[in-house]
Amino acid sequence: MITKIFFHIFSFIYLKLRGGVAHARWCGVTVGERCRIFSNEYGSEPFLIEIGNDVTISTKVIFVTHDGSLSLVKDHNGRRFKFSPIKIGNNVFIGSGSIIMPGVTIENNVVVGAGTIVTKSLKSNTVYVGNPARKIKSFDSFYREKISLDPLPMKTDTESYKQWVLRCVKK
Repeated sequence: MITKIFFHIFSFIYLKLRGGVAHARWCGVTVGERCRIFSNEYGSEPFLIEIGNDVTISTKVIFVTHDGSLSLVKDHNGRRFKFSPIKIGNNVFIGSGSIIMPGVTIENNVVVGAGTIVTKSLKSNTVYVGNPARKIKSFDSFYREKISLDPLPMKTDTESYKQWVLRCVKK
């Protein structure tokens, strides 16, 4: 019990001091380059999670790498367990509050909307939302919509992050 409490305290401190990518790697997640990770819910088998390059994982995203319900299935040979890896490709955004279930592969150039429950693998170049995840548009369509927006002003060296965001909101 004390060990578990110590682990959670140390994990929280490490996350706050080093950031989400360093924390994920410390937990055992394989993480590519230029990623941003704002969640720390990797389940009990973080070593089964692989994240590619240029990936953003928003807050409160949960990765589930096993089917715990199988522990109810038992006989003279004991309980059953099923573990499955999760693989996230390159150039992926996973919105806040999404849940990624065991065995899922999210291919390249994918947007997963906030609150989406991903129960099956997601194909490249697509935007998904809902419970369960369903395709709503192509990544190319999403890109064309967003690239037509006016770009945000660059953050200056003299302004804080908060000042920059407030300046962007006023724009």
